[in-house]
Amino acid sequence: MVCKMMLFDYRDFEKHYFEKANLDNFDIKFYDFPLNDETINHIPIEEIEKTNAISVFTTSKVNDEILDRFKNLRVISTRSSEYSHINLQACIDRNIALINVETPWQDVPNYILLQTFKKITEVLCGCRDNRIV
Repeated sequence: MVCKMMLFDYRDFEKHYFEKANLDNFDIKFYDFPLNDETINHIPIEEIEKTNAISVFTTSKVNDEILDRFKNLRVISTRSSEYSHINLQACIDRNIALINVETPWQDVPNYILLQTFKKITEVLCGCRDNRIV
């Protein structure tokens, strides 16, 4: 199973990490802008509808209208400990897993990336095996 993932508002080291990580099971599209009501219109609808996971930062605003466009979205990962920029109730209503990093160590970017990737992998494996609770 290949996970189609979109990474928004990334920093250069984050893109470099994902490109060098040899992630055979991921097809990752990189967008240098945050995800919000305006910027989503710059992404082809076909890509949005096929996406299984998105990774955002606090600059994105993931609301009900945004989530309506992602027909196959199973996981939202925020590369922060904060998640108020994501409509949690809308995620619950759609059975979308919301993942944030375990620690507010914003000055340890590699730790954040590793935790994000680890959790995305765990959730996607659980979806495949019907183990999501």
